Amino acid sequence: MPTEWQESLSQKEKEKILKILNSLGKFLWEQLWHEDMAIPRNLNVTTKDRMEQELILRYLFMRVALNQQGDSIKIRRFAKELVEDLGREFLISPLDFLSNPEVYDKILLIARKYGGEKGSELYSPGRLRGIKPFYILMSRLSLFALFIHILKHQKASLIELLEKIIKDEEAVLRLNDWIMNEKYISLTWVGKDPKASRMLTNWIIFLWTKKWNKSPSLGSSLMRKTLMIVDGHVGKVFARTGLLEKVTYESNRPYIIEASKMRSSIEKIVNNIAANKNYVPFYIDYAAFTLGMSICDEVNPLCEIDSSTERKKLINEKQPYGPIIKEYTRRLVCPLEEYCKKYTLWTAYRQKK
Repeated sequence: MPTEWQESLSQKEKEKILKILNSLGKFLWEQLWHEDMAIPRNLNVTTKDRMEQELILRYLFMRVALNQQGDSIKIRRFAKELVEDLGREFLISPLDFLSNPEVYDKILLIARKYGGEKGSELYSPGRLRGIKPFYILMSRLSLFALFIHILKHQKASLIELLEKIIKDEEAVLRLNDWIMNEKYISLTWVGKDPKASRMLTNWIIFLWTKKWNKSPSLGSSLMRKTLMIVDGHVGKVFARTGLLEKVTYESNRPYIIEASKMRSSIEKIVNNIAANKNYVPFYIDYAAFTLGMSICDEVNPLCEIDSSTERKKLINEKQPYGPIIKEYTRRLVCPLEEYCKKYTLWTAYRQKK
């Protein structure tokens, strides 16, 4: 893959940008975590009841497994409605549900509601290299159901397994390693170091420490050990700001970045600064992701718009992130604008014309 070197930020500027990203990420996540996880209405995510927590964990395993290579907004809506429609019992015995032809038809009905007749709005056949979207959907649901069935057969639970894993400051990496390599659910992951397992790890650590108050003596240290997920939007923000000095991009579609190739460099930048500042890598990643999804637009970033009317229009169009970022900045500007190098040739998924 081709690479390009660019003038980087000074160490002081990098520190200022990461400070803003950490603050912004915390601000955004505290308002949007419930919506981003897409918790069904028939589950109580803040409960102290162990069985309810078990069902929440099962749901998140399913939700994240389905999310890969798909339209994240539509997948989250599908997963949420699936559990609301089939009921909590689906998370208790999903294999029994999937063996019922009527349930199978109901699942496809909900999937078509969000994905169209052939499911192509959930999973793009182009990205799947010709594999049918509904095959991906049903195979991932089946693997999830098998995973839960095996747990029941072993008289085990996710809560019990996690209690054995989350016991010291190294728990975050140990948890991610277990999620990546667990015999059955690992078959749903895409890639050697999947973004999905990192996202699930961060979500579990957040709930475990911030909402369920488990391992209270480890709470802050575990959050500081959370992982950078680094999807295309995160990579784009790090490249555009100048946090990255060396940018890797696709040879056949310049200048679409190769985020996975730059993850280690991004992690190094964050960890070198965050460790001494008590920053939370998960918050930094989430802030960069939301900026990339909203006002740091692929082809029309906010910093390149002169008209205040057009700036306001872009912010309001980028729901739900744009308006909340504006609430944070209290102005029609990107919170990174003062320090960003504005290398806006870099994009995440679409080429600029």
